Amino acid sequence: MSRSPRVQSSQHPSWMPATAGTLSIIAGAMEVLIGLVYVGAGADIAERIGRTGLGIVGVPFVIAGIVAIVGGVFAAVRKAWWVAVVGAIAGATWPVIWLGWVTLFTNRTVRPGLLVLMLILALAAIAATVFAAMARREFK
Repeated sequence: MSRSPRVQSSQHPSWMPATAGTLSIIAGAMEVLIGLVYVGAGADIAERIGRTGLGIVGVPFVIAGIVAIVGGVFAAVRKAWWVAVVGAIAGATWPVIWLGWVTLFTNRTVRPGLLVLMLILALAAIAATVFAAMARREFK
């Protein structure tokens, strides 16, 4: 009985889960960093204008970043496929949310260098999602 060429044997695992994990971890780490910057900056601005609670804006970024990092670890060790996919998706959401927030609710334009960085990281997280989804059979 011959195996289909699309199915990877357990002796020769593909590169996709490890790559998906690495890309998810990178995107998640950046997401946590951006979220912590927002938490710190929001708290600083709130203190200056005499208000509270502005640091809460960064919390969703931190949470999504942690989910992306956990999903990346699960992808790298090829366990719990659904956690790896959810983590990769969480890593892809933050640039889209941030760019949408800036363009819709502020009067600022996004600096070209930052825009390029956001787009690269968003594409990396989208690639992680695709790689994790394609390598479903390699997960335990």
